[in-house]
Amino acid sequence: MSQITVGELREMLDRFDDDMLVVVCSDAEGNTVSPLSDVGDSSYIPTTTWYGELVEPDELEELSLTTDISQVQDVLVLWPTQ
Repeated sequence: MSQITVGELREMLDRFDDDMLVVVCSDAEGNTVSPLSDVGDSSYIPTTTWYGELVEPDELEELSLTTDISQVQDVLVLWPTQ
């Protein structure tokens, strides 16, 4: 699956019932799932095409001393219950 933007996610969600529960998978195979409990925004630094780290905006200056932060992106984060 390719990376999805907020706009693309909105379009995808249009076909689902408003009362449907949202769960988050722990991996691509869906081995475990957890109900979605919150959403938020953060900054993201990709480590690979499928993995990365979230960083708080106030951490970016210090992180830039040891890490290339040119790939930092603002992201929507979906937080599971667990």
